[in-house]
Amino acid sequence: MRNRKTTPAAQRRMNYWHIAIIIGLSLVAFANSLPGSFVWDDEIQVVKNWRIRSFENLPSAFTSAFWSFLGTEAESQTNFYRPVQTITYMLAYAVGGLSPAAYHAFNIVYHAAAGVFVYLVCLELVFPPTIALGVAALFAVHPVHTEAVAWIAGVPDVACGAFYFGSVWFVLTYLRTRRLSWLWAACAAFFAALLAKEMAVTLPFFLLLVLTLREQPNNASGGLQPVAAVYDRRRCLPEDRGRSQTAPTVKTALKMKVRLVSPFFAVLSLYLVLRFSALGLLARSHVDIQATWIDWLSLGVRVLAEYIRYSLVSYPLNAFHLVPVKLQYRLIPTFIAFAVILVFTGLVWRLRNHVPGAPFWLASFVLMLAPVFYFKGISNVFFAERYLYIPSFAMLALVFSFARGLRLPKLNLIVSGIAVIFTVASVYRNQTWKTSEALYQTTLKMEPEVVHMRINLADVHMKRSEDAVAQSLLESSVRYMDSDRYARFPHELYRAEVGLGAIAARAGKYAEARQHFERAIQINPAGDWSYLYLGGVFMEETGDYTRAIENFTKAIKLGPLNEVARDYLGIAMLNQGNYKDAIRYFQEALKINPNYEDARSHLAIASRALTP
Repeated sequence: MRNRKTTPAAQRRMNYWHIAIIIGLSLVAFANSLPGSFVWDDEIQVVKNWRIRSFENLPSAFTSAFWSFLGTEAESQTNFYRPVQTITYMLAYAVGGLSPAAYHAFNIVYHAAAGVFVYLVCLELVFPPTIALGVAALFAVHPVHTEAVAWIAGVPDVACGAFYFGSVWFVLTYLRTRRLSWLWAACAAFFAALLAKEMAVTLPFFLLLVLTLREQPNNASGGLQPVAAVYDRRRCLPEDRGRSQTAPTVKTALKMKVRLVSPFFAVLSLYLVLRFSALGLLARSHVDIQATWIDWLSLGVRVLAEYIRYSLVSYPLNAFHLVPVKLQYRLIPTFIAFAVILVFTGLVWRLRNHVPGAPFWLASFVLMLAPVFYFKGISNVFFAERYLYIPSFAMLALVFSFARGLRLPKLNLIVSGIAVIFTVASVYRNQTWKTSEALYQTTLKMEPEVVHMRINLADVHMKRSEDAVAQSLLESSVRYMDSDRYARFPHELYRAEVGLGAIAARAGKYAEARQHFERAIQINPAGDWSYLYLGGVFMEETGDYTRAIENFTKAIKLGPLNEVARDYLGIAMLNQGNYKDAIRYFQEALKINPNYEDARSHLAIASRALTP
């Protein structure tokens, strides 16, 4: 890619062929995710989410937490305020019902839009068009984005990215044209980004970084020249009119930056009010770990180094990265991480004269990641590839700035080769996200101590009546939980005990099954599955339908969206000849989960029995 002397206006002129290439690359890299099924949390977020099945529920998307559709108080205690996610699911349901392809398609559309806006932002920041294309092309096919794009539940990340980059482009266009309509569009896009995911809170601060940047003397190497248009002396503050038109005063520049960014902070304030109204708190802690401030601070160092590495070399990709909280378990890796950060930062600073924009892009990368360092509020996943969706843009811009500043030869050929490698890696990685079983197995090959995935995989085998494999997975999960090396998801031991009890009950070992269920109840008295299966034991072992129904009813109360509990209660009614109530419970189970075939089969039996 040769550096050509072009006017800023020519550099900002979008090339529609470039946009077509970016969209095409997004489709090529992620089209094979379309046939994928509902994976991991998708079964709950989509299949059981009654809220998305009617637009009449649209207001509730803005007035309640995302998980509140589950109907339990515990699930409402979350930091997830994601109206855009619910709205996207509503649209996908309206288009394709419970066909996973419709939901995957929305993810790809958001991703393609984000790639296009990345290209347009680069043009506004006076990157040459070919460099802007390179940044956007690699963003479109980056394998670190597979988790966000190929996983239906990753829609908050791709939607937030599309609106985030769209807002930045609208702002930069406003700075150049001074048309208020662009500023209004920027604020609207920012609000949508906030409603998609909390990561968007960094946008006003990123804009302040952009506005603070000054035109560099060797700007051809840096690729950043955005603020010249800010200082339009014809529209300067009233008290500065009549002064020299050569450059604004420091005071004026500061006022102009505050004036420009203030609407975004107003939007942020509105968002915080809505969030507080829906959640009760702006953010709550979900991690109950005894750790010192040194543990948490060093965890941030360790994780930041991993984000830098994965934004540059996305290997090995995994859906679940285990990182110990306590420093004693990761002392050497943390020191290495600290050294990597120092060397990388030192290199950027050392070469700032050759690449003036490099410190800006590194600062932007760290800024865009800032929300994920609130470890106590992001569950037990302290490092996740999807969190790089927005920050990866800043790292790509940094890399291209270095390539231009150091006049790397044959840059076009190198970028093309990397794009091909990225595309192949993304297409390959998408296969892992096609089924839950493939995802869990692949994750456990790399991280065998991920208890959450191990129990989920056991559930897959139990549904296929492969109880021996499931029991082995559950027993190993219990052994792994004896260690305090890693943070665990809440109630994992409860889930393991319930699974082991279910396996024992199916083998006719009812006394052993009851012991497991009773231990599960002690661990989590509010858990619905232990009461459900305990009721099944009473029904199967002794035919005690009174106690069975009592437990099924309690399971339904504790788990309003537990379709299996309603199915079991329907079976109890069916066995007692109460066909009408049995039909009602089977229908309720299917209303919760339209894909639940056991309830559909039982409903047919009850309907035939009721018909003379």
